[in-house]
Amino acid sequence: MRILQAIFFFVGVLATNHAPAADVSWDGGAGSGSWQDADNWTDDALPAANQSAAIGDLPEGVGATVTLADETTAAGVELTAGAVVDTGSGRLILSEGVLASGEGSGLILRRFETPELAPSLDAASVTLIAGATLELENALARLATATPGTGSIGVVTLDAGTTLVATGGGVFRFDDDLEGNEATQLNNNGTLRVARPAGAPVEEVFTFLIESTDPGAVVNLTGDGGTGAIELEANTTLSIGVKSAPLTGPITLASGSVLSFAGEAINDGTIQGAGLVDAVGFVNNGLVRANGASPLVMGGPGTSFDLDGSTETGRLEALDGDLRIDVRLADNFGGEATIGANHQADFRFGWTLGGPATLNLNGAPGAPATLATSGIQSGATFFDGETIVRGTVNVAGEGQILGDATFFPSAEVHLADEDAQLALGGVVAIRQGAEFGGNGSVTLLAGGVTTLETGAAVSVPVVNAGTLHVDGAAFLEIYEQTSEGAFEITIGGVNTVDSLIVTGAALLDGQYGVTLTDGFVPSDGDVFAILLAGGGVGGEFSGVSAPLPTLPAGLDWAIDYTANEVLLSVFATGDPLDGDYNGDGVVNAADYTVWRDNEGSTTETAADGDGNGTVGPEDYDLWAANYGATTMSVAVPEPAGAAIVAACCLAAVRRRGGESHRQ
Repeated sequence: MRILQAIFFFVGVLATNHAPAADVSWDGGAGSGSWQDADNWTDDALPAANQSAAIGDLPEGVGATVTLADETTAAGVELTAGAVVDTGSGRLILSEGVLASGEGSGLILRRFETPELAPSLDAASVTLIAGATLELENALARLATATPGTGSIGVVTLDAGTTLVATGGGVFRFDDDLEGNEATQLNNNGTLRVARPAGAPVEEVFTFLIESTDPGAVVNLTGDGGTGAIELEANTTLSIGVKSAPLTGPITLASGSVLSFAGEAINDGTIQGAGLVDAVGFVNNGLVRANGASPLVMGGPGTSFDLDGSTETGRLEALDGDLRIDVRLADNFGGEATIGANHQADFRFGWTLGGPATLNLNGAPGAPATLATSGIQSGATFFDGETIVRGTVNVAGEGQILGDATFFPSAEVHLADEDAQLALGGVVAIRQGAEFGGNGSVTLLAGGVTTLETGAAVSVPVVNAGTLHVDGAAFLEIYEQTSEGAFEITIGGVNTVDSLIVTGAALLDGQYGVTLTDGFVPSDGDVFAILLAGGGVGGEFSGVSAPLPTLPAGLDWAIDYTANEVLLSVFATGDPLDGDYNGDGVVNAADYTVWRDNEGSTTETAADGDGNGTVGPEDYDLWAANYGATTMSVAVPEPAGAAIVAACCLAAVRRRGGESHRQ
């Protein structure tokens, strides 16, 4: 068994902070160390129920540890000069209290069952000062006045610099009749620590419970001085079964620990570490910081977690650990949240970054800072989370927003420098007015679907490895589509076509897709500009993401690439065009690619232009002889593509510049 240092106060209103007047003193005459041996007391008589006992200032060689073997009753006990009372197999019942003073003096409270758990200590007050010690070994300590119903209460007070340690769990129970009034029965200006016994199995959990029989009881876990601290070791639980005053001092949780509140908790200080904060309701006016080896989890049965507090000044940090929010939030988050490299904050029910709020993604190359909304199972229902961005997102290094997200018109995304990269995954919508600026870039992750709504503009380079859908006309600064990416648009009429307008260059690969809407049926000769790039179009789409819409008999689709445009057209099918090995109505470089990839083949014969059954040099000659040929219906008009792109881009710039007042 270990003795843990503490300076600790149990103070009853009816009790004083002075030592009980000693009626009987310990002399250790029997040498047994037993309270129940009368020879150990002056006059060889045990203390009576109305007498106080003094133990200390013993002659050299006299044992200073007094052990109880039975239920023991007295008025009070004074311990000095290293004297210790160990409840052993008994229990100590005092009408007044205990004063222990001096290094090594103190109490050891052991578990007492008869056969149910009963108080090892039953007193109105206990005061430990000047280096005294307290060991609570999974025991029950009951604090109450001698006369319930009088309005007087038992109070536990820890002064600054003192420590209460509960090892192996235990219970503090306040049994007072507060006559319908609220009263603070625990006031911690020191440190309250829940510890594990030495050598205990790692998987064993130890719980320290603070409870009261009166609903008016209040505990002030961080003290009226605002500096009290709480420390929970690994796999321990501090369960607060009474009303808690606002938390103002530091609270530290180790992995596997639980800080549980039967009611609402208000944090005006700092909660940090790992483990679980479990409450019916939670208001964060201070800081919640994840900095442990396992996640710091905010959870519980309540749906009223307010993480930005009553004045929208609450802060969240996941710089050195992961943060997980397992409850719905009471309102939009209006404070500041910061996530560090290789760490994440996961709002499993989703959240809204409100207008005044800031999200800082402070990642590093190869070590992203991640915001996630992974969803959560609740009963038979799985709830998908979503991030709503109405505030400011600052990205340094690599940042990720994983899961569904919508960027509203008031959203501002700042990419600090050229190394700043924001990756988006899930189903993402970017609305007109949302601003993306800085010197970094945005990456659309594989498996995600991002929609640029009408008028949306992203003024940083975008790399698309997922699916980009354009709804109306949207604007990008630079667009690069990887081999994994897909570009999808809808067409609802000759003049109702989605289009992506790129002020700089567009570098294409991957696939494209088309959907017809509003019952529109294209006709021969229809041409649709689906992408315009003022800085030029490079590369080509490698194929389609899904079969193109079925056209009336005799019509087919063709795609063509000019210096500044990607054009989708409809043409009337007729005799095959020599050298048109991909059947798009145009003999161009794409047909050479088909021939090159199948040269020598006798099975893949799309490029067998002379029909001899083998793709060979003669088929190349046929392609070269007809290079540039088109069917009449797909001959591309000359709309001065570059001029149109320039005009569209200028309009985009003017539109964005004129929208400084956003909703």
